[in-house]
Amino acid sequence: MTGYGWSGHSLGQAYKSECPPDIIETGGFQVSNSDHVFIDLNPFIAEKAGLEEDLYPGLLRVARHNRMLPGLPIEVSPPLIMYNKAMFDRAGLSYPEETWTWDDMVTLAKQLTIRDGQGVASQFGFGLGADIEWFEPFVMRNGGSYISSDGSTARGYVDSPTTIDAFRRIIDAYRVQHIIRKPGEPSSAIDQHDESAMTFCFAWDIPHYKLDGRYGVIGFTKMPGVPLHKRA
Repeated sequence: MTGYGWSGHSLGQAYKSECPPDIIETGGFQVSNSDHVFIDLNPFIAEKAGLEEDLYPGLLRVARHNRMLPGLPIEVSPPLIMYNKAMFDRAGLSYPEETWTWDDMVTLAKQLTIRDGQGVASQFGFGLGADIEWFEPFVMRNGGSYISSDGSTARGYVDSPTTIDAFRRIIDAYRVQHIIRKPGEPSSAIDQHDESAMTFCFAWDIPHYKLDGRYGVIGFTKMPGVPLHKRA
């Protein structure tokens, strides 16, 4: 069995080659089957006990094309936080530990943000892109959610107190604590991967870093929100 990741032209060449891939990772793009490239996976998920229940019904509706299921809406890429050991060492700060909280992170990030007399940063305490996908792990860690478990509605979830609280904390990190670079904000950092002392990323982003011992990996901070399944 061979597999292949999504990369446009090279994917097309691989499909037409003498050894085409058995599995294609589409990188999150929705696919159709007008060229009859894919087999129907509906029978596959029907025969695997519990598999269909593990997938959001809403995702399956989007993934199906004319009732045929050309691909599974699954991407496993754990979120994590990378930290630059040299930046911590220069500041004389201890590396974060698994027991750290959101407030611990903010305190460290303030100490690790460096700005010149004009307010232009050469180093930010925390790196986080302005992307709702990247905000979601913090929302979930705080006990919130964007949508219901069956994917049918966002009402009562994206506007829940715990979700709003997580968003407020992220927004404050940009606007109040100034520990994250705002979109379009100037920075004098030479290398964008060395711009922040701590950086949120998914596991697929790790190859962009030179893992030569300069970086450590830490899990998400503890958040104060109460998970939905633990509420009275």
